[in-house]
Amino acid sequence: MQMALYEPGLGYYVAGQHKLGAEGDFTTAPEISPLFSQCLANHCAQVLQDKPGQQLLEFGAGSGIMAADLLLQLEKLGCLPDKYLILELSPELQQRQHSTLQRLAPHLLKRIEWLQQLPDHPFRGVILANEVLDAMPVEMFTLIEGEWYFAGVALKTESNKGTKASDPMPDFELAITPMSEKDVNALPAALQEKDWQHYPSPYTSEYNPTLPGWISSLAETLEQGVILLIDYGYEHDDYYRPERHQGTLLCHYRHHVHDNALLWPGLQDITASVDFSAVAEAAEQAGLEVAGYTTQANFLFANGLETLFNQALADAPEQQYQLAQQVRLLTLPSEMGERFKVISLTKGKTTPSSAIRT
Repeated sequence: MQMALYEPGLGYYVAGQHKLGAEGDFTTAPEISPLFSQCLANHCAQVLQDKPGQQLLEFGAGSGIMAADLLLQLEKLGCLPDKYLILELSPELQQRQHSTLQRLAPHLLKRIEWLQQLPDHPFRGVILANEVLDAMPVEMFTLIEGEWYFAGVALKTESNKGTKASDPMPDFELAITPMSEKDVNALPAALQEKDWQHYPSPYTSEYNPTLPGWISSLAETLEQGVILLIDYGYEHDDYYRPERHQGTLLCHYRHHVHDNALLWPGLQDITASVDFSAVAEAAEQAGLEVAGYTTQANFLFANGLETLFNQALADAPEQQYQLAQQVRLLTLPSEMGERFKVISLTKGKTTPSSAIRT
């Protein structure tokens, strides 16, 4: 998964394919409506207001539309950060983000700075990661009659090799290999301690082994402020339900969703849902405070969605249907409203109102 997504020059997120929007493979909330980023800006403004030296850092800015809409709203609120940092590994996406910002907010480009790694200085302000956690490589496991196995990619035997031209990976297949005692002991404690007795066999799922280190690196960088993580996922008990016996790993290609991770390596997105209980645990171990956790719908309504919708409607009444449809996609339980969650992590003396209100 690491290679398929991030191999230099070849991986899905570092190669040059168009990924977002109608012409890409999937659509994110900022692409659906500027209302999403405007609500986010209203929330960030609580942290940035009247505090010189504050900055904003966005992980993986996609097309750059969220950065543009967010900065324009912060400008209206009089709460522009000193710098808007974008951590982006893809040169092609950096260029696309620059073009978007040049088109929508050219006067604010001087505040933008692109990075390839976390800042090397203590950071004060807001760190944003929208749909970043789901793109981190996960480790898949299979539990069979109480025995643990890794689920991964293996070489096919000669007799089992594919011969059809349509076979995406003729020499490879998904396979399981037994875990050693050392491997089992290295699993997250929450998985080791879980009572799997009444779960179906085989039971396949996944976990994010890099999550604690990633959260720890953010905690070390953040001197004072808020880390806001927005993604689709579940709390631990819901993530590892008996009914979810095939895990959450999914692939996206041209707006089609499927579960064959061996199809089109480097050309399709591979994602897994987020275990927000693991996020909270990693945050607390890294010295961060979990200041809030809620659904995307609750977050947006708590940060001015209704007011922003009415303002947009007054400015462009002919777009009533489009605006209403955008709000539905962002907030309905059957769309993004409840499947997507927002978790706020804080460090240092931070404005109390910056915590997420549920």
